[in-house]
Amino acid sequence: MRAFLGLLLGMGVVRKPTISSYWNEGDKNWLASTPSFGATMSRNRFQIIMRFLHCNDNSTAVPRGQPGHDPLHKIRPVLDLVNGSFANTHRLAQSVCVNERMVGFKGRHHLVQYMANKKAHRWGVKLWILAEAGTGYTHQVRIYKGRNLGGPPPRAGLGHSVVMDLMEQHLDKGHHIICDNFFSSPSLCHDLFDRKTFCTGVVAVRRKGMPSSFVGKRPPRGSTIVRRQGPLLAVLFSDRRVFTILSTMGSPRMEDGLNSRGRSVTLPSVVRLYNTLMGGVDLGDQLIAVYDPQVRSVKLWKKILINFLLTASVNAYQTFMNTHGRTTPRLDFHMSLTKGYNARFSEKCYREATPKKKPDLDTEHLKNYRPVSNLPFLSKLIERAVAERLSQHLTLHNLYDPLQSAYRPRHSTETALLKVVNDLRCAIDSGNVALLVLLDLSAAFDTIDHQRLLQRLQDDFGVQGSALNWFSSYLSQRSQCVYIDGQFSDSVHLNCGVPQGSVLGPILFTLYTKELGQVIDQHKLPRHLYADDTQLIKIFRPIASIAEAASADVTNCCTQIKNG
Repeated sequence: MRAFLGLLLGMGVVRKPTISSYWNEGDKNWLASTPSFGATMSRNRFQIIMRFLHCNDNSTAVPRGQPGHDPLHKIRPVLDLVNGSFANTHRLAQSVCVNERMVGFKGRHHLVQYMANKKAHRWGVKLWILAEAGTGYTHQVRIYKGRNLGGPPPRAGLGHSVVMDLMEQHLDKGHHIICDNFFSSPSLCHDLFDRKTFCTGVVAVRRKGMPSSFVGKRPPRGSTIVRRQGPLLAVLFSDRRVFTILSTMGSPRMEDGLNSRGRSVTLPSVVRLYNTLMGGVDLGDQLIAVYDPQVRSVKLWKKILINFLLTASVNAYQTFMNTHGRTTPRLDFHMSLTKGYNARFSEKCYREATPKKKPDLDTEHLKNYRPVSNLPFLSKLIERAVAERLSQHLTLHNLYDPLQSAYRPRHSTETALLKVVNDLRCAIDSGNVALLVLLDLSAAFDTIDHQRLLQRLQDDFGVQGSALNWFSSYLSQRSQCVYIDGQFSDSVHLNCGVPQGSVLGPILFTLYTKELGQVIDQHKLPRHLYADDTQLIKIFRPIASIAEAASADVTNCCTQIKNG
């Protein structure tokens, strides 16, 4: 299934008229050939998966017309999954948008709507969307089930109930909602303000609760009429046409600025606020449409499923940009995501044996090479999220080795060097002799036993339940091969070791070797560690008999470490 989803995402980059054309080969198709599809999965296998794909058990569906019937039964588990995932992986900014989105579909279905103002898809199923105003991140999705299938009509209107439903988890947090005239009304603005939530939106002048003095007014171009009712501001502004805006956050004062054509204009502050923040859902629609595979299907729920997949990819891109604070082209991210889903690349990694430990070492000896694993982009993205959670857990419960300076916040080679040098100088200033022993573990990252590591994560660091199962899945069923001069070796199954070049590998190594510090502490030797480099310090008086005993203590400690 991972490869199937990866190929679906890849079809959005390489557009072809039919699904079968992605597997066409031969001299006649040399210009548009895509051999990567055939190398990943056969055409028949892809079409069989597409044909028999299901998201729910049809035998449990309540027939139409009976109590408890759910018109979204076929897609309900996926809808609940994406809403939960979108909400849990991203913290909303203050300004959010509520608007509708169309999933194009021209087949016969009772959920199909027609919206003339949606140029991309005028026919299809309507989605209610809560999105972040600045990034277009889709936070919540509701599927419109129709006037007769969505239960009794809401007393305050459909738009009012949609906004309150989408914002249910975010009320009383100071958010600012921007919506259009389908949703906004004086009653909505007052209800949201009572829940410590601001609202700005254009509104129909004849909406219930609007000032009667606005009806039929057309003031000179560039002028405004302002009314206020408690916290609610109503502004009628005349430009090329007259429109009305409600807001519990904006101001009616006039401001100079530039319009979309670069011309100088004077607008009320609340109008500029609305124009700046309203496009969140539209931005998400544009990002989704860029790599839409446009797969044809007579099943509406499959079109919705593909839309959810694309929405998840856009959200992943926005999360990546916000987390790492750097600009990455959307195409590069989408291709990396496609490659990460492709089972052919995600189930195994390869190790490129070109970097050497030192440039002056003999290149004929394989032991002088330091292979680094080349892992899929998606894998590293997930590892970063897990590493952040794990680091917070270790810091909160004080589980780090206090004398391990590697791969920890506010620790580095400088702090390790300062600690060791300070211990040596203090010993010498006291008239003692300081014996420094430097230990280096050979092939340290490749010798970690997976079962012992999982046991230590559970017993020593409190990693249990689904988190422990995730680490078990992360470490198990790994294979690798070596890549040298354009050639791949045979794959070898891995029973030990963590990938070098991964995000979690160094952290797991320091947790695995925490027991090394405990062994050294049993011999009462001052120590400090940086990754696989260990420094032992034995301080003693400059007396021959004491020196022999100190040397014996260090030897016994090293022997115990070597014997495990």
